[in-house]
Amino acid sequence: MNKQIIFTLVSLWLTSFIVFDIGAQHHDNIWLMSSVNGGIKIDFSTGEPQVSEVDIPIIFHNTAATTSDVQGDLQFYTNGCEIQHFEFGNMQNGGGLNPGEVFDDFCVGPSSSNWGYPQTGHGAVSVPVPFQESEYYLIHKPYDLYSQNGQLYGAWAFELLYSRIDMSENNGLGKVTEKNIAFEIDSFELGHVALNKHADGENWWLIQPLNYSNEYAVFHVDSFGLNQQARYTLGVVDELETTGTGQSLFSPDGTQYFRYNSIQGLRIFDFDRITGELSNFRHVPLPLEDQAEIAYGGVGISPSGRFAYVSTIFDIYQYDLQAPDIAASRVHIAEITNPMDYIIHPTAFNFQLGPDCKLYVFNNSGISHHVIHSPDEPGLACDFEQGALEMPYPVFRDMPYFPHYRLGPLGNEGSPCAEPLVSTTEQPVAATDNAFEVYPNPTYGLVTVKGKREGVAALRVIDQFGRVLLQKNWANDASFKREVNLSHLPAGIYTLEITTADDIIYTERLILQ
Repeated sequence: MNKQIIFTLVSLWLTSFIVFDIGAQHHDNIWLMSSVNGGIKIDFSTGEPQVSEVDIPIIFHNTAATTSDVQGDLQFYTNGCEIQHFEFGNMQNGGGLNPGEVFDDFCVGPSSSNWGYPQTGHGAVSVPVPFQESEYYLIHKPYDLYSQNGQLYGAWAFELLYSRIDMSENNGLGKVTEKNIAFEIDSFELGHVALNKHADGENWWLIQPLNYSNEYAVFHVDSFGLNQQARYTLGVVDELETTGTGQSLFSPDGTQYFRYNSIQGLRIFDFDRITGELSNFRHVPLPLEDQAEIAYGGVGISPSGRFAYVSTIFDIYQYDLQAPDIAASRVHIAEITNPMDYIIHPTAFNFQLGPDCKLYVFNNSGISHHVIHSPDEPGLACDFEQGALEMPYPVFRDMPYFPHYRLGPLGNEGSPCAEPLVSTTEQPVAATDNAFEVYPNPTYGLVTVKGKREGVAALRVIDQFGRVLLQKNWANDASFKREVNLSHLPAGIYTLEITTADDIIYTERLILQ
């Protein structure tokens, strides 16, 4: 038995004795964006995104990572050229990421004031170092451009790098203790770094596609570093027009890995969180008439893992991943329109599941981003809203990526939703009489909440550990009858917290079978 397997078994055994406060991990609480127009902070501390202007000294250009600590306080961020701390200054030893010609041209050359490191999405990702409270890994990679006779031939990333950051240094401002450490050398696609929690709930898995192939390198990430676990060859081959395009990510429960671009369509793989094995490839191609000329677009997965959403730049579709025929389940959710006649037409590119369990759809160049408010609902009930997340000024080519930090160990996966850190209202008055009917109870998933005298303005589902696993808010529409689907939650006893328009709270015990 090798050391890796022994370590995995010991980690799983230890986690069986630990109660994980999964909902308390707020590493994705702060999202930063930055363009020539200025910096933007999106703060989820209240449970809803609060957008504000902030002075960020550097520009982001797709390669961007923002990291908060477990309490949700901003720690550091990067644009692929350098790392800066939460006070918006240079971190010690934080300069000189991704050295090479691209760095020289865009990070220190004449273009540096208008650019970050220009790489397709997921070119830099940060995760906590397992079992090290104040340390983080930043995974990133440089690339090179190749031209013949003035014609761009292709782009290659020949190495995967990590840098290690210790936020306990310099009175909490942090220090990069290891930088540009190569943990694998080969020919990799640009971007597409995707991370997933190990079955022990502490360590990580990393998947990176190789260039112009259907081969995937899988790495195990622990407190000792990043080590290749295996390589798998399966699925559709990426050609010149599709390599490094689109988006790759894991489902919230970590059991599936997805890739998508607007030419090849959706690729689905099963993933084993214990062994890191990639298997059971399924291909859901786009109809020919819906394929874009350029392979852009992104993919997002609903909190329960049931629905996949994809974009073709100007259209968004939903797939039911539990349908017998996934391709046939496709529903057109939205066409991105230009009602304000902007010079640059609004678009739909990458997706990101927020701490509030809404799906955010990034507009590649514009003054607002789009929101899918109820991504676990089928069809148009998912409630897509174009331009719902308004920015103070336009941002360009800046789409942050966060892995699922709140995913727990096998058997205690928890919810991808984060409980709000602060309240923006006075403490509601708790009611003593029963003004609502909740049925069926027990239930296998679908629950109806019906008010006898008052409407439902907000709803929370809380488990026996006090974690908020589902939160919905209808502040402007307190309907007397609401339906929610809890089939994605494990069987157990839950508290249903119902809030009226007058901020009166009613609670009901709910049994999920």
